[in-house]
Amino acid sequence: MTRFEPIAIVAEACVLPGAASPSELWSVVSHKKIVTRRVEPSELGLAGSPARRFVSGRVDQAPMDHEGLAAFGGIAASALDPVHRWPLQAAWEAWSAAKGGQKTDPAKRGVFLANLCYPSRAKVDYAEDIWRDGCTDRPLTDTLNSGMPARMIARMIGAGGPALALDAACASSLYALEIACRKLAARQIDIALVGAVNAADNLILHIGFEALKALSPTGRSRPFMHGADGLVPSEGAAAVVLKRLSDVTRTDNVRGVIRGIGLSNDGRRKGFLAPDTDGQTEAMLRAYDMAQVSPDSLD
Repeated sequence: MTRFEPIAIVAEACVLPGAASPSELWSVVSHKKIVTRRVEPSELGLAGSPARRFVSGRVDQAPMDHEGLAAFGGIAASALDPVHRWPLQAAWEAWSAAKGGQKTDPAKRGVFLANLCYPSRAKVDYAEDIWRDGCTDRPLTDTLNSGMPARMIARMIGAGGPALALDAACASSLYALEIACRKLAARQIDIALVGAVNAADNLILHIGFEALKALSPTGRSRPFMHGADGLVPSEGAAAVVLKRLSDVTRTDNVRGVIRGIGLSNDGRRKGFLAPDTDGQTEAMLRAYDMAQVSPDSLD
């Protein structure tokens, strides 16, 4: 049995379609709200085009200029590309809620960001300017959409420990959590801000998944159900703050406890998009083993 040190989630925040907070996200789930919608061609830079409309989850709420972001180099959230803006906003709200984290040694703070690194909107606009006009007035920093958001978050919360971004496709968030938990267990850090963002250009995302034949032709996401016919892309960001459960104090508001994480790689099996029963079973059994929980005890 692999030992896993319990890790507490002491803060959480999100910027998601129809949900600007975890409580709003719970309302979406519990009331079975539909937050996906048809995306007009004009939203994809295809104004006047007969292109068919895609279905997607879009973050439509106006950007929030937080006091913390304003203090962070005079940044106006509305001026940032969403790949920077959304994780910064979620990270700032989560970090502000984790009051105990602000007392930790900056060298013991880590940032781990899951980032689906397709080209962002700003990168597409930059490339379009070059392709059309041969030059652009857009700042080059807007196109640094892979590791830059993680570095910006680290700077915002004063993290002097590890700060990294990773792209493991749909598993990115869970890998970021696993890495953060290992760093905490090894005592290399005392607090971790783990975030995730997808702010890829919507058209590129749809074209990519359509080429893979992964898009739902009915525009409905129905995981684990008969009749499920593909995925529906969405966008947004979320963040949690983690501490070792043994370090939790009365000032911490524990939202949940991570007691095990199971990873596996399906390897060369049925196909690129087909989940492998053996691989997924292996991952779940590892998590149950770490948590010392019997699958039969769950309902």
